[in-house]
Amino acid sequence: MGNVYKKLVKKLKFILFIAAMILSVFAKATTCPGATIISGSITFPSSFTAICGTVNNITGAGGAAGTACGSTAYMGGLEALYAYTPASNVTGFQVRYTGQSYIGITIFQGCPTTGGTCLGFINTSVTTATTTAISLTAGITYYIMFDTWPSPPSPCPGIFTLVGTAAVS
Repeated sequence: MGNVYKKLVKKLKFILFIAAMILSVFAKATTCPGATIISGSITFPSSFTAICGTVNNITGAGGAAGTACGSTAYMGGLEALYAYTPASNVTGFQVRYTGQSYIGITIFQGCPTTGGTCLGFINTSVTTATTTAISLTAGITYYIMFDTWPSPPSPCPGIFTLVGTAAVS
């Protein structure tokens, strides 16, 4: 009986390991290493379909929960996080979003969960939002986060467009 129990426990551990691996592939983690990468050499304007997040990793509570940027009420949903490292300097950079009400858009220089600097945000109850224009420096990683007031909990469906003027090399 003891040998059968050991085999059963071993099989159960293996099944749990496989299930955890499968879930990690499907879960859209929104920690900075799991951010969706936007090519540094995009042309402006460029539009993207928002990829829904499945967790609320960034709450604006500070520390590992993220840097507050705008109203933390708009950091209560299931965020989507993007990383963008421009290949050249960009002026007039804005993020435009359409498709979901009660949306928050934040732009950070550096990872928001490890103390990134808030560069801009917009929190709004309407279905279309545009951030204030800022300048980006080539080679620096910026994070763009879409989040919502907690209900509905996700920034999807939606389309976002990055606009700006890239310096000519």
